[in-house]
Amino acid sequence: MAKAQISEQSNPSSENRTTKTRKPMLCRLRLRSFAPASQLVATSMNCDQQARPYARFEFVYPDPISADVPNFIFLRELAQLESIHGVATLQSGDTEMAFGDVRVIHRLAEACLQEPTLVSAMIGVALHGLALQCFWEGWTDRRWTEAQLTEFQNRLERVNLFANTKRAIRWGEQAGFTYLMEKISNEDLISVFSGAGGTGLQDRVVRFLSLHSPRSWRYQNLLFYNRVLDEMAFQNLDETAMRIFPTNIENGSSSFERSITMLRPSNLFAMRALPNFRKAFASVTRNQTSISQAVVVCALERFRRQHNRYPESLTELTPAFIMRVPHDVVTGQRFIYQREEEDRFKLYSVGWNEKDDGGLSNDGHDDWAWPLRK
Repeated sequence: MAKAQISEQSNPSSENRTTKTRKPMLCRLRLRSFAPASQLVATSMNCDQQARPYARFEFVYPDPISADVPNFIFLRELAQLESIHGVATLQSGDTEMAFGDVRVIHRLAEACLQEPTLVSAMIGVALHGLALQCFWEGWTDRRWTEAQLTEFQNRLERVNLFANTKRAIRWGEQAGFTYLMEKISNEDLISVFSGAGGTGLQDRVVRFLSLHSPRSWRYQNLLFYNRVLDEMAFQNLDETAMRIFPTNIENGSSSFERSITMLRPSNLFAMRALPNFRKAFASVTRNQTSISQAVVVCALERFRRQHNRYPESLTELTPAFIMRVPHDVVTGQRFIYQREEEDRFKLYSVGWNEKDDGGLSNDGHDDWAWPLRK
């Protein structure tokens, strides 16, 4: 397992700084491979309790080839352990301990989302999804206190997976590919894009073309790569308005697949470097939707406790229980909400297919509904 150690980098003195803005202290988590995970959990909680928003894993990014990559399996298993422990402590009645378990998962997710790679961003997205399981268990059994619901609501309102993902694409994917095209030699291109051991015809062709590729091919690949980013990613993901456009992404994905059916000098490297944006965006959208729904659910539960019923519509929540009700990122409209009984409701998004299936998510239906109580 892993041991977490904290190294703190103090701020430079005011005499040595060229700006008057005081930078916060950094708290870095170092993963080692010889101690129990509970120490990492304790360290993560300690960072969280001391409100150090700039705590981060001490990864090194000298260049795209030798950059550190987070251990997704370890982080996922740690988050699963925290989630299971949280559910168990909820059943024993210790809501404060369970609340702390969820905060640990949130802290791990935030640390991953601060890193400048799409891999780290997707790990953060997945961890946020794991945190919702424990939250849902506490909600469905009505164990969270008013203060805990309020803090959950405030924390989750600040989560913007679209902004994290878009930043990772710019800082990690786009900047990394640009570095490879402009900086590394033809010999290094072989190991990056084709590997040394492939024996297939395409592998041999790619190795030959990489070794003898002129500078103009690299610029053509940069043009192709950035054009795909613009058409599929940047134009269809609005992190400010919290909108995504699945139809455009699907159409762009189909167009991209058609454009790479034939190996050309202009896409030789780009087609191997471009991630599966469709799959990544669908996952980010699903988890952002669940997080936004959890925000609404917190407000709904607080409303129910005060009025002994759920509201007839989401407009009744403002401004006493929430200042602004999150919207469906797919449609830009409010989530579809129906109060079925005084203590039961239906809340859902139309999902990736942009079609209202009445809140159903099986037998060909694809709505993203908040799970009902047990």
